[in-house]
Amino acid sequence: MRSDPFVMYSDPLLLVSFPAGAWRICGYTRDGYIISNYKLSHWDPNAYGSSKNSKASFEEAVDEYVRYVIFMLELMIREMKRPKFCLIFDLKGFSPSLVFRKNVRAMIVKLIYVAQAQYPERLQKVMLVNAPMGFESAWRLIKPILDEKTASKIGFCSKLSNLLDDIDRDVLAKDYGGTHDEYPLPK
Repeated sequence: MRSDPFVMYSDPLLLVSFPAGAWRICGYTRDGYIISNYKLSHWDPNAYGSSKNSKASFEEAVDEYVRYVIFMLELMIREMKRPKFCLIFDLKGFSPSLVFRKNVRAMIVKLIYVAQAQYPERLQKVMLVNAPMGFESAWRLIKPILDEKTASKIGFCSKLSNLLDDIDRDVLAKDYGGTHDEYPLPK
């Protein structure tokens, strides 16, 4: 029997990640793939690390982010009906200055490494939503570090209604044109 993915969870090694509330599990697509939703506006890279502007703080920040990514991927795998997942990546809150920050670039590179090298072929589809002006430049920097197969699974949803091509309205959160209340955080 599957456990409830929304039960209270706390880990002293994820003290920044969980309270931020950037990542949620949001039901299943029509085809039975688990849906994950990452909200960039809930992520504050400045909150990571205990001592500001030190090498140790930088490494702590990247390490915690990687643990968070792995935890969420493992949580999705545990709850999968099919062996892949879909991701709604909400870019609201993106600023071009993010990609020029060393800690953010390191976190992006580690995220890509973990997803591609440690969880190959788990990704069904990424739907990028709410892409602001300036994200195209960041995408040109990020796309070359993705392998071709992964890059082909990532698409921009220019209209939120495009999400309804894969996700039933009663599963999709209200923020994206569905009727479902905001999904709870895995804690």
